[in-house]
Amino acid sequence: MVQNWREKWELLFCLAGWAAAWLLAHGMPGCAGGPGGRGSMPAGALGIAGGAQEEVQPLAVDKLGGYAGASYRFLDESHSASDLKRTDHLLQERVGLGAAGSVYSPNFLLYEATGVVGPMQEWAEDQSASTYDSGELYEVDAGMHLFPKRFHPADLSFSREETIQPQIFTSQLELTTTTGTATQHFLNDDGGLHLSYLHREIEQRVFGGEELPLVDVVEDTAGASGDYRLTARQNVSASYNFQHVDQLEAEENSFDAHNVLANHEWYFGGERDHDLRTRFEANLQQGSLDQKLFRWHEIFESKITKDLSGDTQFRFEKNDTNLIDLTTIRGEGSLRHQLYDSLSTTLHLFGGRQIVDGSSTTDNVGGDLSFLYHKKTPAGIFRCTSVTFLERRFTENDQGGAIDESHTFPAAPPEEIRLLRSGIDLASLVITDPTGLIFYRENTDYTLAQDSNGFITITRVFTGTIPLGGTILVDYVFKTGTDFTLDTFDQTLRLEHEFTGGLTPYFALFYQDQNFEDVEGPGNLQPIDERSLIGGLEWRRPSFLMGGEYENRESTILPFDAVRLRAQGTYQIDNDHRVLANILQSWLFYQDPGRDVSILQGNARWQSTLERHLTFSMDSFVFYEYDTLQGTSYGFAFVGALDYVWRQFHFRLEAAHRENYGVTDHFRFDEVAIRMVRDFGSSPPTTTAAMNRFLRQ
Repeated sequence: MVQNWREKWELLFCLAGWAAAWLLAHGMPGCAGGPGGRGSMPAGALGIAGGAQEEVQPLAVDKLGGYAGASYRFLDESHSASDLKRTDHLLQERVGLGAAGSVYSPNFLLYEATGVVGPMQEWAEDQSASTYDSGELYEVDAGMHLFPKRFHPADLSFSREETIQPQIFTSQLELTTTTGTATQHFLNDDGGLHLSYLHREIEQRVFGGEELPLVDVVEDTAGASGDYRLTARQNVSASYNFQHVDQLEAEENSFDAHNVLANHEWYFGGERDHDLRTRFEANLQQGSLDQKLFRWHEIFESKITKDLSGDTQFRFEKNDTNLIDLTTIRGEGSLRHQLYDSLSTTLHLFGGRQIVDGSSTTDNVGGDLSFLYHKKTPAGIFRCTSVTFLERRFTENDQGGAIDESHTFPAAPPEEIRLLRSGIDLASLVITDPTGLIFYRENTDYTLAQDSNGFITITRVFTGTIPLGGTILVDYVFKTGTDFTLDTFDQTLRLEHEFTGGLTPYFALFYQDQNFEDVEGPGNLQPIDERSLIGGLEWRRPSFLMGGEYENRESTILPFDAVRLRAQGTYQIDNDHRVLANILQSWLFYQDPGRDVSILQGNARWQSTLERHLTFSMDSFVFYEYDTLQGTSYGFAFVGALDYVWRQFHFRLEAAHRENYGVTDHFRFDEVAIRMVRDFGSSPPTTTAAMNRFLRQ
């Protein structure tokens, strides 16, 4: 399928090229070489006002350039768990050529195109055939803009990009992205109509002793959208998109989707002080997730006075999937007041109902009050943040679920996400990246733990593909079958004073109290009562930050004490040498079960200009974790690069060593790479970007 689509796009651009060649050879009515004159085009054909004539060129080349290069890479890696070893020698030759300019006139057709080709030879010492040609690499980045100044501009683009992304503590990741787009616009003074088509292929391969498919996704999206200005204060817009997604390695992650959006916006008041926005959305999807979605969102915002503003919102959502059928009705409103520049106050009230599968209902009502205060003092700046939250929830036959529930891993340990519902069916749990296209894998990218009360904790695996501090989407269903009333009270407070020299003591409090009433049914309900106290001291300067803190968390779910030390900064030794470093040490002491965890994370970068044409850089990474229950794991990595640039010649020598010792696996990776490139001419931006990818991949 991938090859067929690639051939279709190549055929499309071939036909476009033949059409352009025919126009250049035979001319157009009113164009050079065509009936109606030579050497000029009618002003109206190019969008030139007043009937003025413009001297044209059949083909204008504003930028023309390219590069030629070669690289040699030696890779050696091993995995003890699977007893896999791999030693590769990879030789690559690249030639890239790019041009940018116009056809007949910049008002008729603008183009920019880059092509990269080159063979690859690979020697794999553990293969039965000691040498073999691994094929040709090609990259393309081309775009055309037709009639950019007329009422009907059109855009065509096609790109294919190959990159090798070295992972810090695991095997390298090869990513190939192929994208083709076509867009046609019809514009007037009050709005426009836009037709679009996108084809995208995402291929990921990870090398763990052997080439393993990680992600192979094909996406096609066709759509139409339009916007129109009804009056000076009213706008409407609408869109329709059809999306087809195939994950070739896992057909269960494929789907077809139809999506419709409609928006209306109305400003009124003297200075557009009031704004009423309406949004409708419908989505019909079949495949890995069958979904019938309808969403209505109404928003009213008002600037009441200079210092007082507010908004009200109403939401209705019907989300029927093969996992769960959810109906949600919610209303909310906020008032915000600004007292001078120092105090901001916000009052937020909400209420709503959720119906699950027609047999479970949850009604909730609540609100929160927040204060943000900062004040200059003779010694520095004082800051205070306070948020008070109160909610009452009435639930009958407790059950439900989540579709694309967003969570973000904390950047500091523990790198855990706790789902706030008990009784979750583990078999229903699906975790993806924010696009919903890449499905993460248990024990490779994350681990799951479920306590005796049914609460689930998701922990990021540092050798996986979820980035540090990354965001995930979670799908799941749960059921306890219990009726109850739940009261929740939260209080968050943070105080700090930043002295003139940067020394900043701070204190933070988080308190949560939950209480169940009128409990009926079989479920085992556990209130989440927590109290977290954090005290710390930081020294903040323009070039560095260092500090430490202590946290004591009492919890009915997972109590612990934590000590964290961190430092980060940049030190400019002189005009030619600079050091950047970041280190975080955390000690976590869990009470039940008894468990101690020590985590060290750090990275540093050294940059030096050895002479005018020669630069050196060194990156280092370290990770160490000691867990009294799970054992010890650690990893370290070093990547050094020497760059020599003289006129249009680029030379890069790079060496890397990565090692990871896990509880069950020892991973080691060594690499040496030499890359040489000579660029020429005046390259367009796409050609320069392709050359830099080759030098630094």
